[in-house]
Parts: sequence; structure tokens; C-alpha cells
Amino acid sequence: MGPGNHFPLWTLDGTRIVYISDGSNSQSLWWRKADGSDKPEQLVDPARAPESWSVSNQLLSFITLKNNAGADYDIWTYSLRDKKAQPLIEIPGTVQHSSKFSPDGKWLAYVSNESGIYEVYVQPFPTTGQNFKISTNGGYHPMWSPDGTKLYFDNNNQMFVSTVQSAPAFKSGLPVRTPIEGFQGGGANARRRYDMTEDGKQFVMLFQKAQIQIVPNWIK
Repeated sequence: MGPGNHFPLWTLDGTRIVYISDGSNSQSLWWRKADGSDKPEQLVDPARAPESWSVSNQLLSFITLKNNAGADYDIWTYSLRDKKAQPLIEIPGTVQHSSKFSPDGKWLAYVSNESGIYEVYVQPFPTTGQNFKISTNGGYHPMWSPDGTKLYFDNNNQMFVSTVQSAPAFKSGLPVRTPIEGFQGGGANARRRYDMTEDGKQFVMLFQKAQIQIVPNWIK
């Protein structure tokens, strides 16, 4: 990769990186081997940012931008099996982004401003027209726990968590504020600035002094 490339995301096997590259008229989605031993390959044009992988479905979720003023983001998927992209969540004139597949690939968490403010929602996958609002007073950048029983999100540089039950029917508990605060959440116009270790016990986060910190043993 080089100048004009953004938003890198590892493939699930760690052998490739997907990313966005700036073209003369649009941005597009590309990938290449992480060791640089092959040539970049374009996957989708146009595309705005890659977001989440689904292992079971062999899908990548990504967002598109229809309005350069930032007023119309949609969530699409790209199939590794079919080598095709198709829309997943589109609401004209609104913003949908920060998509994250659940560990079992049966649910998709995302952010939408369809209500007038940015909130965290969950939809089943494949979509049925149902959606479930998780946040109650705004929220951004959802992330599932590794076992799929919790959904984390940030709001005003504070971390919240909601318990989730997916069977026999989807239910979520009221969001609870965690002790983690003061990190750079980024709000509606930024990519997620935190991640979780595979065991679900630690966050890696960007704090106000531009330092990356590991937050261990925060669950009490």
C-alpha cells in the first residue's frame, strides 16, 4: 500500500489486508497479501471503508457513500464465494455504518441515525426487516464479545455494555456504563478506535494523550 490508501483490515486468516484506495473519481475496495508478495486486486468500486468479516458466511461488510456531504452512508456486503457485492442496509438520506457481524454470523450490529440521532441497532442476518435498538441515548462503534452474549459501544468517550440473548428470540438488556472512560471514541465521523483481545478480557484503546493503552481486568 502507499499514499491514498486507508482503513486497513486483516482477513480472518491473517494472510491478507483489505483497504480503501483513492482513485481519480471514487474510492474503491482492494486487497493484497500482507507480505506484499502479490499485486493489489480491486474487489469493489466504489466503496468507502471495510468493516467486519463473517466467518460462517464468507462475507465482508463495508460501507458506501452516496453523498459526499456525508449524509447517505449504506452498508453492503462482499461475498468471497461469489465475488459479488450487494446492498444490505439502505435507508435513503440517512447514515448507516460501523457494522459488526456477531461471532456466529447470524446478527449484524451497526449504527444508524434514522431516528434523528446516532443509535446502535442489531438486525438478523440474512435481514428480515426487523431491527432492535440497543442504545437508549445515543451510541457508536458496536463490538460483540467473543461469545456473542454482550454488545459494547461507546458514547461521549465512555464505554457501555448490553447483555444479549439471541435464542430462542433476540433480547437485549438495558445498556450499563462500564468503568472505562476518557478514551477517544471519535463519535459519528470517525472509525472505531478500540479493539478487544480474543479472550474478551482486555481492550486496546486510544486515550486522550494519543497513547495506545491496554485496559485489563476491568470486569468486576
